[in-house]
Amino acid sequence: IILGSSSSSRRQILTEMGYQFTVM
Repeated sequence: IILGSSSSSRRQILTEMGYQFTVM
């Protein structure tokens, strides 16, 4: 998973798979 929480689209995908990486 790419660490790009800045992207709204990417952040939504991370949230579905588990936004655990978003925090990092």
